[in-house]
Amino acid sequence: INWEVPLISDKDTISICTGDSLLLNFSGSNNQSVEWLPNEIFEGSTQDTITIVPESNLLFVAAISSVVGNSTCINYDTVYVEVLEPVAPILVYDKIDCANNLFKINLENQDEFNVINWYTDGLSFESQDTLLLSLESSETNVLVESVDLNNCISEDSLNLGIYLLENKDTVIRPCYPYESEFIFNVSDPLTAVWSS
Repeated sequence: INWEVPLISDKDTISICTGDSLLLNFSGSNNQSVEWLPNEIFEGSTQDTITIVPESNLLFVAAISSVVGNSTCINYDTVYVEVLEPVAPILVYDKIDCANNLFKINLENQDEFNVINWYTDGLSFESQDTLLLSLESSETNVLVESVDLNNCISEDSLNLGIYLLENKDTVIRPCYPYESEFIFNVSDPLTAVWSS
């Protein structure tokens, strides 16, 4: 038996993203069996393959029994599982043309991502750093899916809304989320006043 050959993983450390599952597999021969030793989140197992979903960094230890003649020898193999927290996208948006409800949406921390995909109203815009969006309705939901430098996926969303309020003298067009736009369209000589 070559005691130097790893029987769980050829890596000492395996990195996964928060919430992801990991399959650890014992790949020994017919005269070998494994016992996965318990740790903080795992009760132990004698199955060849285990699936784990760790929330923090943990060491997993396998005790491997090998039958050699009339004797049983035990050696150990370990793998350290590092859990990576995905980078959260920080959405920022600017008015470009408030009168036509045109917005530019991007990520403040876009340099921390390999891939940025946008989804809105059944449309997808993949691998774009910035989304140019013209609001056709009073509300639009925007979802961003981002893949960070560790290949961890995270999502965020925002709701852009425009609202039109009309009265005799004034059109009030709040250009969400910034200040409101007031258009005084008074044709008579009276002064138009709006107050809240």
